[in-house]
Amino acid sequence: MEQLAQTLRQHGLRATPAALAVLHALDQAAAPLAHDAIAARLATSSPVDRVTLYRILDRMTCASLIHRFQGPDRTWRFSSNAGGSTASMFACTRCHSVAPLPAAPALPKALAQVRDQLRQQGLTSLATEITVHGLCPRCQGCPKPAALKV
Repeated sequence: MEQLAQTLRQHGLRATPAALAVLHALDQAAAPLAHDAIAARLATSSPVDRVTLYRILDRMTCASLIHRFQGPDRTWRFSSNAGGSTASMFACTRCHSVAPLPAAPALPKALAQVRDQLRQQGLTSLATEITVHGLCPRCQGCPKPAALKV
């Protein structure tokens, strides 16, 4: 936990017990978590009220300590920024599940080229998010729902 406290302080944030619990939950998660999922993970060990949790997530997002990702269901999900400055996700368009993309060695170079092109146009990139939309393995085997008749 001391390393998490140091990380919070390096990003200009206070290392409160609630902030440490939130960061720890996100670091341990295999996929981005919605607000309710984070609250549920903290409920037994370090309960945090809804407003405090929203504020912590907002501060961590503003400090670029975590990523905020809006899934196909329009629910905000949060993930640790331990891997760097690019949030790369896969979003299933049918069941709305999300998962981090596997690391791709060529991706940082391609994104650097995009940022260079933006700079040449006088634009400044503050963050980069990549979302691949498609069907997860579970949904690939499901029949497509019938179209609604109006």
